[in-house]
Amino acid sequence: AYRRASSNPGIQPPVSGVASHPTNISVAGVANGGESSTQQNRLAAEETANRENLTKVMDAGRGLLLETNFSSAAVEFAKAAGIAGQLNEGGKEKKEAQDAESYARALDQAKQAGKREDVIAALDTALKISAGANNNIWNVDAGVKAWQERAKAELQLVQKEAANREGLATAMKEGGKQLQQTNYAAAAVEFAKAVGIAGQLKEGGKEKKEAQEAERNARELAEARRAEGEAAKAPQSPLVWTNDLGMVFAKVPGEDFWIATTRITASQYEQVCGRLLPGDCKGEEDGQSFVTAISYEDVRAFPGKLTTRAKGEGGLPPGCANWHFALPTPGQWGAMVSNADTLGIRVKKLRKFPEWCLTEADQRTQVYFAGYV
Repeated sequence: AYRRASSNPGIQPPVSGVASHPTNISVAGVANGGESSTQQNRLAAEETANRENLTKVMDAGRGLLLETNFSSAAVEFAKAAGIAGQLNEGGKEKKEAQDAESYARALDQAKQAGKREDVIAALDTALKISAGANNNIWNVDAGVKAWQERAKAELQLVQKEAANREGLATAMKEGGKQLQQTNYAAAAVEFAKAVGIAGQLKEGGKEKKEAQEAERNARELAEARRAEGEAAKAPQSPLVWTNDLGMVFAKVPGEDFWIATTRITASQYEQVCGRLLPGDCKGEEDGQSFVTAISYEDVRAFPGKLTTRAKGEGGLPPGCANWHFALPTPGQWGAMVSNADTLGIRVKKLRKFPEWCLTEADQRTQVYFAGYV
């Protein structure tokens, strides 16, 4: 049959042409479908591998965070961000990795900071990043917050220490100033303040000792001044001299004369004047006989005779070799009265026995009527 059909030169054998065309189409279709399936499988495998690798890298970063190796954690999270960028729809994972990197770098900055203010600021940045992520992704926020609280407490201590040292310097400077101005009591107060401040310093033993020594010195000076003031106010013991007749004289403080602190007895008068007194010129008191009523001339004569006797044998107070005895002037009498307590004299006016003191009004007829015992 084939031979007969082919004997017609105008008809080609249909078998070869028909058979070859469908075969070519079928082979091309089968070949294209296999290549697409292989690529899809490869992409799926890469996605799976990237996600597994992302998990491992993120876990490694978290572990480094827990170990406080923040710089290495930041490197891992940066690597994770790069991996997440290759994922199909990996935007969420990439942001998480980027936040983690920023978080780790902020913690590393806090770790490397020299000042506590910088530590607190860096930790605050880290916590804000964590809050922006809306969850505690890295499970270290509690530790970071505790770290920040410690840093704040330490900063407060540092600031208090600085304030105390400044206060100490001020108190010591003011104490020194008061000391130079001889305001010893005020200086002691400032140094005492410095002692209290030094006691609050972290290591203020040396400063406290210095302040204590300064306070002690100022208080000693203040006490010495107070004692000097008290001594100046206190009655001074007068210089006292007794002549050979038993007459007692005292140097009046602040004045240039001595005054008798005892009454003149009849015996003393008689030894000086060389004659006996009549009975009506004597007064008795406490078993002693005193001169009470003699003439004005005898009164004026007595000091001169006492001076003559003193220069001869009775003597005069130390340093008073050229001095002489006399009746006290009103001014001298007043000075004696003003210093009566110091001199140990109790003055009573208008006693029954007159003492001798010239008046300026009439030296021939007047004497002061005042007594002292």
